[in-house]
Amino acid sequence: MIQFYTCQGELDAGSEAATPYAGRSDGVEHKVARLKRENERLKQENDILKTAAAYVAKSLE
Repeated sequence: MIQFYTCQGELDAGSEAATPYAGRSDGVEHKVARLKRENERLKQENDILKTAAAYVAKSLE
């Protein structure tokens, strides 16, 4: 219960230290950056597949 009261006091004071991820931002930022890179790669792959599908559909006409 002491931990709760400590967090509640920090939260009331507007401190960012009350968040469960306080002090862990470096790992989270690394993961977010990795996911953004992966998302961009997947968007590019999706665009390539859309282009290929359109090309195949046109050649079947």
